[in-house]
Amino acid sequence: PTADGWTATPAGDKITVGSNILFSPGRAKLTDAGKRALNGIARDLTVTYSGRPVRVYGFTDGDPIRKTKKLWQDNLDLSANRAMAVTRHLIGQGVDTERLETIAMGPARPVASNSSAAGKARNRRVEIYAIR
Repeated sequence: PTADGWTATPAGDKITVGSNILFSPGRAKLTDAGKRALNGIARDLTVTYSGRPVRVYGFTDGDPIRKTKKLWQDNLDLSANRAMAVTRHLIGQGVDTERLETIAMGPARPVASNSSAAGKARNRRVEIYAIR
């Protein structure tokens, strides 16, 4: 069975969380709302998807890093740090580290056009897969 909020895909069940919920703009520290969202996901991973490998993908929009250039070399760097923050939180919530893989995608594989603010917002996301 697919947990509430998750979508079945050929690779496994997936849940997407927007970066606007997880992080402040240009940052990789989880917000309180982000932590709450991940707590529910961690429960799903330890109960419904117990034992399955888990992949955490971090994505950004296509805009070059400007305001936080001192923190991040580029979007790949930002996406890596965001995905790692999510992975660390899941571990802290009881998801076995041996099950987790963390993958930085930067601006690759956009789900919307980067030509609008709404599209960019959709592209800034973290996807978590419970692999089949």
